[in-house]
Amino acid sequence: MKNLTRGVSTAVLLASGWLAPGIEATASEVEHEAEHAEQFAVALFVGQTEVEDEWENTLGLEATYHINHRWSVFALAERSDRKQSTTLVLAGLGLHPYKNLVLIAGLGRKDPENERENAARLGVAWEFELGGGWGIEPSAGVDFIEIHDESEVVLGAYILKQF
Repeated sequence: MKNLTRGVSTAVLLASGWLAPGIEATASEVEHEAEHAEQFAVALFVGQTEVEDEWENTLGLEATYHINHRWSVFALAERSDRKQSTTLVLAGLGLHPYKNLVLIAGLGRKDPENERENAARLGVAWEFELGGGWGIEPSAGVDFIEIHDESEVVLGAYILKQF
């Protein structure tokens, strides 16, 4: 019985040592969330998409909901000005692992004229706050297109308003 009590006491002490940094991190996370209380954002995307060694103008709209300081969900629609105009619609997740860094992963559909293709995007962005809920977010991504087994590079910036 004495060994069991000693073992439980040791486990509790070790666990409290491991949890204490987590408690401090949680407090700083709450402070960070209070500074960035805006949960919703809408953004205009202006950029370029590289397809088969040609760069084409791309415009888009995005709506984002920040679940907490670490995770967000988004939906976006982009239109590329090509020989055959293309619309891309995606929904996805944003992971905010460090300060204003955002890692992006999304799934959706690409619709060049009458074809429908599955698409996935992986990307990275950095949020710059301009004040008053406004910001700019340079972004780089790669779209993987299912049917043609191809990928497209997307570079640009979001002009966003948080509220």
